[in-house]
Amino acid sequence: MTLTLDLTREEETRLAAAARENGTAPAEVLKRLMQEHLPPLREAPNEKALTTLRDIAKIKETMAETDGSQTDQMLRDGRAGAMYDRDR
Repeated sequence: MTLTLDLTREEETRLAAAARENGTAPAEVLKRLMQEHLPPLREAPNEKALTTLRDIAKIKETMAETDGSQTDQMLRDGRAGAMYDRDR
C-alpha cells in the first residue's frame, strides 16, 4: 500500500532527523513506528471456525469408518444404559 501524507514543516524535519539518526529512509522510520504503536490484528472469527474444522478433519482421519451395521445395536445399548454400566 502506498500512502501520501501531508506533513507540517516541523513534522517533516523531525522525520528526516529520525531517519538520519537511524540511517534509514523516512518511510522505514514510519513503518517502524506503526509496527511499534498500532495494535495487532485480531484473528477473524471465520479463521477460528476454519481452524476448528481443520482440527476435526485431522481427528476424523484417524477414526475407523463403519458401514453403519452396528448403529441400531449401539442405539439400543445406549437407551438401555449400557454406556453407564447398567444392566440391559
